Amino acid sequence: MVMYCDTATRKKAYEEAGYLVMPAACTADEIAPLRAEVDAAHSELEKGGYRIWSPVTELPPALKLWSETRGKALVSQVLSPGKKLKCIGGAAILKTPGDFQVGTPFHQDEAFKKIEMSKNKCALWLALSEADARSGCLRFVPSLGYDILPHVRVAREEAPSGFENFLTPGSEADAKAERHFVSVPVEPGDALIIGRRVVHGSHSAIEGERIAFSPLYEWD
Repeated sequence: MVMYCDTATRKKAYEEAGYLVMPAACTADEIAPLRAEVDAAHSELEKGGYRIWSPVTELPPALKLWSETRGKALVSQVLSPGKKLKCIGGAAILKTPGDFQVGTPFHQDEAFKKIEMSKNKCALWLALSEADARSGCLRFVPSLGYDILPHVRVAREEAPSGFENFLTPGSEADAKAERHFVSVPVEPGDALIIGRRVVHGSHSAIEGERIAFSPLYEWD
């Protein structure tokens, strides 16, 4: 697991691994209004447990304010303060035991063709609940490198986990991902910076809910 580190090395760690963990990035008081808005969106979740708000003006007020202030500051600490970051939207994520037999499949965000990649982008992933391997925590495979790997895309209703874009099943990359992934358990308030090319997915939720909020940022 790649953890939050001192100022001199955090950017290098993020660039080498493609992601970075920032423990206790948010306090319980900060989390409360964010969790309330995510919980309020429960009835709007699409298959897979996602509620996507885009553009950023669609975000509920507390999530929008946090994304454009505290969230933006966290990302700036990793990418360097000089970059002119812009939040372009966000997603509520809720994984509930028994919803699916598999977790989010391994994928690279940059292979998701619905996202315009003319600018640099990264996601911030804020844990609003505890998560481990049994409740669907994230898993990463930095050892696969950052070239875009073969993916397939299926209709969401046909996707086993509700996530329609993933590494080609049965491919060498998919097999290596299942052998070499790194699980990243989190506590409420932990944050992850996730690069657009690192291979990642999640465990299936066997027990306990996994609740998170993930704003997306871009810069020139």
